[in-house]
Amino acid sequence: MKVLEKKLHIPANLLPRKTIDNSLPDLSDHPVVRAKTERARKLLEENPIPEDLLRRK
Repeated sequence: MKVLEKKLHIPANLLPRKTIDNSLPDLSDHPVVRAKTERARKLLEENPIPEDLLRRK
């Protein structure tokens, strides 16, 4: 009789950080991500955030 190996589900917050980071694909080259990043950069150049909002109180 075969012994079935039961896989434990370990929540992501209990895994070592390195494991999580290595398993995530690098999406910075994804066309959608690149387009949104460029759009956000352009919008920020046109409408910079006021200095008083950037400073922590």
